[in-house]
Amino acid sequence: MAIRKDNPRNLYVTFTMDCERIAEYAPEGGGPESWRVSEEAVQRFAEILQREGMKGGFYIQPETAERHKELFLDLEASGFELGMQFHCGNFRDLSFKKYLGSYSRKEQLHILRLAKEDWTEAIGRPPRSFRAGFFSMNNETYRVLHELGFKQSSSCIPGRNRPEVYAVWVGAYPYAHHVDPQNRLSPGSLELYEVPVTVNWLDRERLKKGTPMDLRVEGKVPLEYHKETIQMNIERMVRLEIPIKTIVGITHNTEYFLEKKSVLESMVSYVKEAAQRYGLNIVPSTLEEIHRAAHGGDLPSGS
Repeated sequence: MAIRKDNPRNLYVTFTMDCERIAEYAPEGGGPESWRVSEEAVQRFAEILQREGMKGGFYIQPETAERHKELFLDLEASGFELGMQFHCGNFRDLSFKKYLGSYSRKEQLHILRLAKEDWTEAIGRPPRSFRAGFFSMNNETYRVLHELGFKQSSSCIPGRNRPEVYAVWVGAYPYAHHVDPQNRLSPGSLELYEVPVTVNWLDRERLKKGTPMDLRVEGKVPLEYHKETIQMNIERMVRLEIPIKTIVGITHNTEYFLEKKSVLESMVSYVKEAAQRYGLNIVPSTLEEIHRAAHGGDLPSGS
């Protein structure tokens, strides 16, 4: 796989929203109390990012894609990415009772094919990007995603150790990379491209509990904590000369977003400040655009 070298001074920044089914039909992890809350959260998030000159993506449970189809298509037309987010336990009639990472390869292929069909019917085209609910995956999942035609993922949360939901990412490579078809923790040669969520690895207490704080807009931490997360990641990527440098923020459609407005704006402001300090060029991006950057601007044929 020939990959042309990208501009080492670029910092690719994407803010992402997981779009859940409403709480009544979302026993696995929960969801917004109503579709109105969901719609307003999506709209406010997009408005803030557009005003700040940023980009991002919505990773959407199939039922939510159907419910907000026109809104999502409008957002895609304005430059946002639409991908599939998936919780097995919140799908269709709630008959899949286990977490995605607990299923065998054959079972995952069946379940995710059904989900992809529903998402495709809702939006009118197949999804190309993916995020696992709870970041629940096993060593079969990337191969399944590749077989189903997904091109990029943001399903790795480095340091997470929650075996009860089959989300064990201890020792995972924390930077954007092509995945290993047999080991989800390592870079490899599969065309599928993983862009991990940005996390804080200095908080020893959270690491001990297996839940390192990610760059989460609704995270109940002081703003200084998010600044530390951004600073430490940029500093290390520059020092290690990581070829594709990324910052990936995350949030959900589970509550009205106006009260989170200042947090998201402050995150964006500090990313800009830190990038300038290290002489980096901010490139507002989607997952697909980050994948494209890894190939010097052109994805391989068939992608």
